[in-house]
Amino acid sequence: MKDKLDEFLLYLSLEKGYSRQTINAYKSDLSFYFQNFDNLDDNSCEAYLKLLYNKGLKGSSIERKICSLKALLKYLHLRDYITKTNWPNLKSIKRGKRLPNPLRPFEIEKIFSLANPKETLILETLFATGIRVSELVGLKVKDADLKEGFLKIKGKGNIERMVPMTLSLTNMLEKHIVEKKIQQEDFIFYDVHPQAHLTRQAVFLMIRKLAELGNITRKLGPHMFRHTFATRLLRGGADLRVVQEILGHKNITTTQIYTQVEDDVLKRVYQQSHPLSKKDKEHE
Repeated sequence: MKDKLDEFLLYLSLEKGYSRQTINAYKSDLSFYFQNFDNLDDNSCEAYLKLLYNKGLKGSSIERKICSLKALLKYLHLRDYITKTNWPNLKSIKRGKRLPNPLRPFEIEKIFSLANPKETLILETLFATGIRVSELVGLKVKDADLKEGFLKIKGKGNIERMVPMTLSLTNMLEKHIVEKKIQQEDFIFYDVHPQAHLTRQAVFLMIRKLAELGNITRKLGPHMFRHTFATRLLRGGADLRVVQEILGHKNITTTQIYTQVEDDVLKRVYQQSHPLSKKDKEHE
């Protein structure tokens, strides 16, 4: 079945429309499998699982490799290259949900204090709207309704949503657009000229640079602004469905993870403050 790998990758490209990056990830995972096994029977698949665990790979890496193998097996079965096997029973690692990690107040204050005007506008947009960095760099002037105070965001799956802005951000964007004389089809955030948007990597590096200047030891990234935005809205009493709509989450279960952040905060405060909780610690 090793000879069917190229056919599968072509299927992912032409019929599924996957990106080159995604296809390369599948190719890498499956090539690793065929470096160790010649066939795709149940025994080989089970042996592959043991190999992955014994190599000490991260849970996320093992899970991805298993998903790639299951996708290939499903394709081969649909094309009648193999009969039904026990491959659906391959167990991937159940990862515990990693709670979002919002920015701490002193971190927000520090990086804003060190930012230049252009950096401040980028940080303010992330912090005030909760949009993804990919959505931020793709913003054009025509996407900003400065009169009504909304940004038109094209998110995952090309689904559009309207995200409200604060008055402060609306005024900052209007000033930026007027001063830079950028046109409707121009990108709001650009590097050299308005026809080419700023890269996501540039935003990552900008935030890392500000964190280092502020002697912040943990790694900060643009997605942490999204986490902070969501947790603060919920802390302020915002309806979960409203937060889901603003963030552009397809499923509300994705948004609900932010309520767990609030539960985590409550638990920590309780353990630090309640006298009975303190007694529990003394008896540990």
